Amino acid sequence: MIILDTHIWIWWVHGDPQLRHDYQAFVQAHESQGLGICAISCWEVAKLVERGRLTLPLPVGQWLTQALTYPGIRLLDLSPEVAIESTQLPGAFHRDPADQIIVATARLYRCPLVTMDTNILMFRSPPDCVGWRLSEDMELTAEEKQLALKLDFDEDVLRLVKSEFQKPLEPFARLISPIDGSSVVWSSTDILDGKGLPVKLADRYVWVWEPDYLEVIHRMRSMLLPHGYMAFLTDAYGTIPCLAILKTADQYEIVRVVETHGWDIDDKQWQPDELIAKLQEWEHLCDFTVVGADYDNIKLEFRTLPHDLIAFSEEVNRLCWELQQVYEIDGYGGDASNKRRAVKQLAHIIRETHKVYLWWD
Repeated sequence: MIILDTHIWIWWVHGDPQLRHDYQAFVQAHESQGLGICAISCWEVAKLVERGRLTLPLPVGQWLTQALTYPGIRLLDLSPEVAIESTQLPGAFHRDPADQIIVATARLYRCPLVTMDTNILMFRSPPDCVGWRLSEDMELTAEEKQLALKLDFDEDVLRLVKSEFQKPLEPFARLISPIDGSSVVWSSTDILDGKGLPVKLADRYVWVWEPDYLEVIHRMRSMLLPHGYMAFLTDAYGTIPCLAILKTADQYEIVRVVETHGWDIDDKQWQPDELIAKLQEWEHLCDFTVVGADYDNIKLEFRTLPHDLIAFSEEVNRLCWELQQVYEIDGYGGDASNKRRAVKQLAHIIRETHKVYLWWD
C-alpha cells in the first residue's frame, strides 16, 4: 500500500494536470496494492472548501463519499497510536497537525507517502516509512554529495531539486551553441562563479518569458525560499534558458553573481551594485520580483505597478534604451514626439504584461 497526501488525492480524483505524469503512473501502478487516505485528509478537504480555497463539483459530503470509492482507496483511521506518533516525530518537523498525522500514519503503516508538499519532502525519516516523492532513485550520488559540499548546499535541497526535475544534478550543463550548433559546456564555475547550482531547462533557443519557465520559477521559489534558497532564470550564451539556484534570500544576489552591467541612454556604464541600487529605488514605486538575470539583462515581474506608469517607463527607457530591440518599439532615437510615443508604448506593454526585460547589448 502507498499513502496519498491530501493534495495528491484531490488531484488524482480530478485528473488535475498539477499531478505530474510520473506521479499518475506511480499511483496507478499501486491501485491493486491499496491507496491509503488518512481520515484527517477528509477534514482537510472540508476545511479547504469552507475557506474558499477549493471548489468541488459536488457538495463536500457527496464528493468525499464518491472519492473514497475510487479503485484501490482505503480510508485509514486516526488511531490512538497515530495520534501519539504524530507528537513524537524525529527531528524538527513543522507544526501543521494534519501533516504530522499524515506522516505519522505513513510511518506506522511503513508505507511510502506520495506528496509534493515541500515541508514534508524536507523531513528526513527512515526511507521505508516516508518516501521521497517517488523516491528511492532520488537519493544523491557520491558526485552529487560532493557537489553539495562544494557549493555549501544542504543535501536535502539537492534532493528536492533532483526530485523535481527527475534527472541527475551536475556542476555543469552540456548545451548546443546557438551560434554554430556545436556542443558546449555551461559551467557553474564560469557562469555562477561556483556559487550556485545550474539546471538546464532547454537545449536550444527558447524565449525566456515562456509561461512554462515562469511557472517553474514560481514553483521552485515556493519550495526553496522556506529553506533559504532562491531560483532564478539565467541565459547561457544569451539564448538558452537555465535555472540558477542560489543559497540566498536576497532577490538581487543573482545580479551580483552573474555581474550584470548596463549602459544608459547617455552611454554611462552601470555596475551591478549601481543597478541594484536603482532597482531598490523602484521598490518605493511598485512591487516586483527579480525573476532572473544574466551579464547583460535583468528580468522583472511586477506584482503591483507604479502609480505614474508613464514617468516610470521614461525612467526605464533612460536606463535601458535598447528595449526598443526587445519590444520592437520605434522612436527612441527620433525627435521628442517620437520618444514620447515610444514611452507610451512601453508603458502599455508593462501594463498589459506586468513584466519588463531590461536588456543591454
